[in-house]
Amino acid sequence: MDLQGYLSGRIVNRTHYTLTPVNCVTDSGGRVALGGAIEPLKEGIVFTISDIGTSGVHKRGQCMFAIYDDFGADTLSRLIVQWDSVESNEPVNLSAWIEGRESAEVVCSLESGERGQRFLTCVVDCKH
Repeated sequence: MDLQGYLSGRIVNRTHYTLTPVNCVTDSGGRVALGGAIEPLKEGIVFTISDIGTSGVHKRGQCMFAIYDDFGADTLSRLIVQWDSVESNEPVNLSAWIEGRESAEVVCSLESGERGQRFLTCVVDCKH
């Protein structure tokens, strides 16, 4: 897998919480812009992380999203999506979790397009 280029993604929200993008931080100390629909969305969030890979500047990093309930209460917790693409012959290693919310789970999958672009989908769901 070519690890250079963009990582586009989508966070699908299947909970009764609202996700709000906070920021993305990389190993180089830079912030990564969250592109697409970055305003709070009930259905989810679309984002793009550019220049990921062993020859890119963002080899490691994480994106944080605040989670609010629908009644406007304070932040309940944070959803974190983290990536690591240190080895050039290995795919990008992705993990995601929600801090302090055992009632919710995050499942992420990474797909590659025909031209080497990658698309990350994370589904946030309540466990019942």
